[in-house]
Amino acid sequence: MSKKPQDLAELARGTTGALTRRLKAESRNITSLPAPQQAVLARLQLKPDQTSAELAREEVVRPQSMSRTVMQLLDAGFITVHPSPDDGRQRLLRLTPKGNSTIETLRLGKNDWLRQKLHTLDPTQRATIAQAMSLLKSLLETP
Repeated sequence: MSKKPQDLAELARGTTGALTRRLKAESRNITSLPAPQQAVLARLQLKPDQTSAELAREEVVRPQSMSRTVMQLLDAGFITVHPSPDDGRQRLLRLTPKGNSTIETLRLGKNDWLRQKLHTLDPTQRATIAQAMSLLKSLLETP
């Protein structure tokens, strides 16, 4: 395996992309919620009380698309809306217990799938992956 930065960049991008696609596929085995709705629930679990516009910027989608996703989640009882204490015109979104339970089930299901895959590796291989993940994480945290 090449240690050239260009080759490592290609490997990292390809591997993380494949992992992301596989985890999305696994999520379809756990819930019937479409990926955009799952993404909104996950973002609201990490950072509650966001506006639809903030979510649209974070997800890099058009505000109209996010409004549609938000309305679907509201109608299904996954999120609630309340006025901002700082600016009553803003509508802040928050998970309901149903939304929180759903995203937690998704997280646990995807983690379980990955845990099963990692369990097939020997301890040395798992240590290597742990070290690589730590290094990738530190690269992502560097501006």
